[in-house]
Amino acid sequence: MNRHSQMILHGILSQKQDNTWVIPVQGRIGVTPTAGTLQFSAIEDLEVTATGDVSISVAYSIDATYRLHTVTVNCANDGSGTILVKRKEDIVSLGNHRGANNPNNDFYTCSDTTAPIIHLDLNALPNSVEKIRQTTEYLTALTVGGNSALPTGLTYIYLRGDSINWTYNGALPTGLTYIYLRGDSINWTYNGALPTGLTALQIINAPNVCWSHSGAIPIGITILYLYGTGLDWTGFDIGQNFRNFTTYFSLANFTQTPYSVSQLIEFLKNIDTYAGTLPSNTILRGYSNNPAVAAIAAATPNESGTDVEQARYWINQILAHEGIASFQLNTTNFSL
Repeated sequence: MNRHSQMILHGILSQKQDNTWVIPVQGRIGVTPTAGTLQFSAIEDLEVTATGDVSISVAYSIDATYRLHTVTVNCANDGSGTILVKRKEDIVSLGNHRGANNPNNDFYTCSDTTAPIIHLDLNALPNSVEKIRQTTEYLTALTVGGNSALPTGLTYIYLRGDSINWTYNGALPTGLTYIYLRGDSINWTYNGALPTGLTALQIINAPNVCWSHSGAIPIGITILYLYGTGLDWTGFDIGQNFRNFTTYFSLANFTQTPYSVSQLIEFLKNIDTYAGTLPSNTILRGYSNNPAVAAIAAATPNESGTDVEQARYWINQILAHEGIASFQLNTTNFSL
């Protein structure tokens, strides 16, 4: 083959490779292998093949308006290979899609640590992906890495597990409606506002997620859980929009500097004025304890009284208006 023909062949192979999602797989040395299950949704049935020591079977079904691909993955215990998904630009979700709803299945699952290891590279995701859901219950079942921005059209991200090694500095995709980040190795740093269309914000036990912001959170959030040593939200504003919080309203560790009693009173007013109903596990921590929470608990409610009396008044207002039996300030539970 002459050099010109080689260049043409290389170009054709490159185009095919660029249109194919390549997912590395390796077996488990020293164990009897079991199968893993890969799930993703696409706009139509895609051709999925395997190379090397990897063997697969593929089942197709309807996932809302999309096609759910369920791939059973096997690999010899000392083997390796790849899974190849052609026309990667047609993929819409890692995990099932469920139409307008959030995925309830992970991208890759297995029953124990003898299943093949899947290497998911967040740098190499199809740009068309709208939703990503992955937990890593078995830390060696799936390794996730990357340091690039996520797909620009992403609307849903659920990453949970200490083997998810993603590092990124900067804003998240603007179309996100759901954020769930939990894991020691998830490294995200950003100072600024979150996507305006968010309905759920959960950053939990993710010490290397460093988000800071001095403004309001998006007004459409109905699930709120912030617990992280790298968080510093000082906006104290849940947004001026009446809505019902579901599942969580938990601000357990969300600011670097304890807030004052005057800030507490204003925040309580915001909650009472702009929240609809609140969930039973409503938690607000980070208060400076000056005056002490115990003094607030013992105070007589008075809207125009001392600081502790005003704080107690607005806590009582929340208890009376938001449909909850208990409100936790720092570690003290308040009830009517």
